Amino acid sequence: MSKGVIVGIIGGKLSKHIESQYGKSRSYFWSGLLCLLISLFTLIIFLSEETTTVSNYDKLRIESFSVSERKSIRNYEIILNDNQQAYSLGYSIWKDKYDPEIMLRSLDQSKFAILWLKKGSSSFKTVRGIQTELVEINPQIGVQIDNQNRLAILWISLGFLLMGSVAGIYSIILNRTQ
Repeated sequence: MSKGVIVGIIGGKLSKHIESQYGKSRSYFWSGLLCLLISLFTLIIFLSEETTTVSNYDKLRIESFSVSERKSIRNYEIILNDNQQAYSLGYSIWKDKYDPEIMLRSLDQSKFAILWLKKGSSSFKTVRGIQTELVEINPQIGVQIDNQNRLAILWISLGFLLMGSVAGIYSIILNRTQ
């Protein structure tokens, strides 16, 4: 079962519990208030992240590295490992330009790589652009992806704002008809 389904089941049970304890009108009121709080929280996250540019990335040259792949149901990554750090090259960065086998073979044959890395600390550094003798992916692609992810947070915030507003208005309508 996915996380979304589990959260939906828990939310439904919680909503029914509040409705049975406090009535339908208060159930919508509290649900709406929760949605508005989530909207505020996600809006703060959106505003705290700045628009990404190439200058936000760290540029690094690595000389010798091993290449491997990591597959899962939702994700495919190529991992570059230089014995000090692992670098993750996500499928979304290169999917429009290279075939997975060609990409793996080309990186494996490369003697060096210049990486543009997303700032942050984790066991895998996220590669947002790469240049080798055989492969070149402009870091502007990474900029576009990061800015699209930032914009998605805004849409989530607006969605929760809309749901909270509708629940609040419906709660007021229910109070007036009772």
